[in-house]
Amino acid sequence: IKQKASSIVTNYVNNNNIDLSNRTILIVDDNKLNLKVGAKIIKSIYNPNIEFAESGYECIDKIKAGNKYDLILMDDMMPKMSGVETLKELNNIAFFNTPVVALTANAIAGMREKYIEAGFKEYIAKPIEKEELKKVINLIFSTSIDDNNSKTVEFSDLPKEFYEIGNKTDVQKIISSTENTTDINSCEKTNINLDTKESNGETFLKNHEVDLDSAITLLGDMEMYNDTLRDFYDNLDSRIEKITSLKANYDMVNYAIEVHALKSDCKYLGFTKLAEIFLDHELKSKENDTDYINNNFQILVAEIDKWRSIIREYIEKYL
Repeated sequence: IKQKASSIVTNYVNNNNIDLSNRTILIVDDNKLNLKVGAKIIKSIYNPNIEFAESGYECIDKIKAGNKYDLILMDDMMPKMSGVETLKELNNIAFFNTPVVALTANAIAGMREKYIEAGFKEYIAKPIEKEELKKVINLIFSTSIDDNNSKTVEFSDLPKEFYEIGNKTDVQKIISSTENTTDINSCEKTNINLDTKESNGETFLKNHEVDLDSAITLLGDMEMYNDTLRDFYDNLDSRIEKITSLKANYDMVNYAIEVHALKSDCKYLGFTKLAEIFLDHELKSKENDTDYINNNFQILVAEIDKWRSIIREYIEKYL
């Protein structure tokens, strides 16, 4: 029996106090950067235990091995076995009853209904946005609701900041008792230098048409941005070699998967124009339009080379 999409949202509760610290979430994605970014965003809000699988096959093996999860977040567009195909296999396992949410960059009309009909509880568009993530997490983990739509709220332990000393005298005692004293003026000067360097780095990126504001909204802060950027840069050459090989072999199915993943990464990093070019290649490869891919591949490579140089300069100057 196919589940109607409307039935999914009837019990939605806006509960910002859900405690997932004792829950385990499995993220399934063939893109390591997506795994890392997804985990960072989820951990920053809910702090659950996170496990990873880099393919549908690995996910199935984990379930068959008896691993228990409270939620599975699964990319749909994976090589060899898609998310939809993986869920179908999971549902053939007698004891499997874990809610599965689709992760997809195909946030177009009708996609939600498609995933609900395929058996997913919901879907989250990539790049993952915190507010959308919260809605889905609330849907899956909200506590019981009575007929009046009231809810039971579970509070986690108070954060450690509530127990920190707030008395100047006590703070001074702690400072005085440390064996290695530090020049406060020196620390302040260092912080100013670091802040200036970071500010200059942000200006550099914006001057090169990086949509940094959108990237920070997705990733949270500059530390996560820089970490994500390094990973992207370190793996870029091997990924370009891969799509070059797939193009040469006219393997448009896997070419589409690879440029789809690169498009998603570029959105996280604010590389808008490059993301748009990858999207064009994804759509054309899905149509098996090899003429377009061949005729426009050097334009793609030139844009990648431009961004490679920008990223390298940024890393050398500001990181």
